[in-house]
Amino acid sequence: MYNSDIVFEENRYGKLNVLLVDDQSMVANSLATALLHNGFNVKVTDKIDEMKKIVNLEKVDVVIMEYAYKNGQGIEEIKNAKLKSKNAKIKFIVTSTDSRHEIKDNALNHQSDLFILKPVSIQDLSSEIKKIAKLEYRKSERVKCYIPFNVVKSGNNYDTFATDISVDGTHLLDNDKIISPKIGEEIELKFTIPKILEEVKCKGLVVRLSNNGFGLQFVDLEQITKNKIKLHIIQ
Repeated sequence: MYNSDIVFEENRYGKLNVLLVDDQSMVANSLATALLHNGFNVKVTDKIDEMKKIVNLEKVDVVIMEYAYKNGQGIEEIKNAKLKSKNAKIKFIVTSTDSRHEIKDNALNHQSDLFILKPVSIQDLSSEIKKIAKLEYRKSERVKCYIPFNVVKSGNNYDTFATDISVDGTHLLDNDKIISPKIGEEIELKFTIPKILEEVKCKGLVVRLSNNGFGLQFVDLEQITKNKIKLHIIQ
């Protein structure tokens, strides 16, 4: 059933193609069976070269990889696998039983799209697979928040709060119009990602004004920081 020589069928029925990459065959095959029963097309491999071949030649939607696979060698291949993938929107989910922040951050540093702590129910995993495979690329997910921001505009420092945030931008409060930026103006930003207390410095382009503040588009936010925002704020 999990013969890697079998090519994924064309996705005529809306099923997502999931590739499991794990060198624990019994665990991987058990998970594959559960995912099959939940409506996914599933393949399993325990070889790095085979993983690369499959994503290069076949339309894989989501790859699920155990963090400890091949003693960590697997996650080092994620970036190149994405670059060469037949599916430009392929997503990588990294799983682990280790909850340390450095483990999560290392997975994100290697361009994984989601880190999931095990054990996880098959229902929750199935839900996460569907969500990450069908992300809306034209509009990033925005969540409400109350995160302190420091803004530098025309050499002056202002302290304010974000009322919502996404990986692409944020909305900052300016009830008294003290900051009062103009649309198209670029300002410097500094804020701290909750939970991991990591300070972020970047620039923001003012793209809209509101009654209580203004919306910004992040200009130079690195992908690793976007991944951390998704992991520690949005989810």
